[in-house]
Amino acid sequence: VLDEHGIDLRILRTSSSRYVDLEELRQSGRDYLDTLSGNTRYQIRRALRKHETAGPLTLSAAATVEDAHVYFDRMKELHQAYWTGKGKPGSFANSRWETFHRRLISERFDNGEIQLIGITAGDKTIGYLYNFVKNGWVYALQSGFHYEPNHTLHPGYVSHYRAIEYNLKRGAKIYDFLAGDAQYKSSLARNDHTLAWVV
Repeated sequence: VLDEHGIDLRILRTSSSRYVDLEELRQSGRDYLDTLSGNTRYQIRRALRKHETAGPLTLSAAATVEDAHVYFDRMKELHQAYWTGKGKPGSFANSRWETFHRRLISERFDNGEIQLIGITAGDKTIGYLYNFVKNGWVYALQSGFHYEPNHTLHPGYVSHYRAIEYNLKRGAKIYDFLAGDAQYKSSLARNDHTLAWVV
């Protein structure tokens, strides 16, 4: 297939990408949780209450490149602990992947295109998120969560919920979970579009 510039394109595969329309939510005046299913609302609210027994729930965003690399390190530790615990390599087993993203953070953070977020309850870590930001779209690329034996704590749900609220207040238009059919994506997002892998 030739595109408008005469470049020969080949689509390798496509995938549904779930997202939250923050602009629509903002204009409706509705609370984000009210747009979710009753079961998801219950799980998130219960998890919030349980986390808050450790202290106030706080979201912090990296303010400098140096902060961003610290958050990235912490995310890596949590991400790898989870996946290696399941007998899988995790994203950071690919040294080229890590090198690319560290360089990207160094070069693009000051342009406002990189978002690294940490969520804590008191002095207890809940999770870290690594997002791209461009033209009002927030792309949730990678994460690391502190999982505990108590499965009702849902650190992923809580972290993304707080990140969605944070970006809603900052005026972002879309919070995009990107490709994949993980349950949390369909639970937290009501909209979807198609992503394509193109050569």
